[in-house]
This record gives sequence, structure tokens and C-alpha cells, in this order.
Amino acid sequence: MVNPPRNHQLHDYDSACRMRDAIALHRSVLSNSEILAKRYCLIRLSDGSGTGDIFENRQQAFRHVPGLESLYAYPQIPLERWSESVCDALLFYVRQAYENGYRPDPDTPELALILPSRVDDYVDDITGASRQAW
Repeated sequence: MVNPPRNHQLHDYDSACRMRDAIALHRSVLSNSEILAKRYCLIRLSDGSGTGDIFENRQQAFRHVPGLESLYAYPQIPLERWSESVCDALLFYVRQAYENGYRPDPDTPELALILPSRVDDYVDDITGASRQAW
């Protein structure tokens, strides 16, 4: 597979594409009202693939994989389409948090990772930082 040209280099293009496709699949089967009701999914950090399951809240998602919580990301299914750049930035963010000691706890949701309200702002920040780091 040939990677399409991009303005910036992604950290893990294949994983980002798998995450983008998993999120798009969930968006295609849920109605807008279900998405607005804040449904969650599981994304494997190892390869960006989804499990195909949809959960009504983050705690249900945590309990679906007992003992393996740190192997997954738990994104809320967005109303808008996510690009591979957004998915790559989110995977990078969660992977870095886990590598630096963060562990999700289903019993204390207030300790969940906080994502920026505008993912595009975060993508700009992380890609700028990664360009400087490379």
C-alpha cells in the first residue's frame, strides 16, 4: 500500500487509518441522536483497530476488557468525521500518556484523559511539536 502525500509525517499512518475506519463504521450505524447521547467505543492502542462494540458510557467500556484497560483507548464517537491526522494525534496522545504512567480507572471517571475541545487545535499543536522533535 502506498501512503498518500501529506503535509506532515504521521506517527503511525496505518493505525490512524484503522482507527478512522473503526470510528466511521460506528458513525454509520448510529443515528445522530445516539451519537449525541455520548456513545463510546474501544480502540486497540497496538494497531488502531476497533473491537466493533458500542457502549453507552465509558465505565461499560472499561468493564468490557477487565484487566486490559491500558491496552485500549476509549473515545466518544464523534458527530463529525475524523481524518487520519486527528486519529494519529489522538493515538499518539493516549499512547504517550500510558507510556508515562497513566492508567484508566473505571471507578474514578474524573481521572479520565482530557482531550481538547477542538481536536484540530490539538493536531496542530502535536504535529508542530513532532516536526520539531524529528
